[in-house]
Amino acid sequence: MCCCACLTQCDMKSIIAYSSVGHMSMVVGSLLRCYPLGKLGAECIMFAHGICSPCLFALAASSYDGTNSRNITINKRALQLFPMFCFF
Repeated sequence: MCCCACLTQCDMKSIIAYSSVGHMSMVVGSLLRCYPLGKLGAECIMFAHGICSPCLFALAASSYDGTNSRNITINKRALQLFPMFCFF
């Protein structure tokens, strides 16, 4: 459900926030299964999310500093000028 909500958003921070909710719902779902592999997967997702999400918010903030907008359509031009943002 959260992934579908991400597809309809045009604000970068809301996309990052909705994807965070989607990641944490996967963690809860795998923990509720009570399998050892599910617990290991939940730990991996939490670790990766803890690294990835702050970096995405930092990239969104630096993009906002350059364009004064969080709208994706406006920031597409900035991504064409600075292709390293697309890499991250």
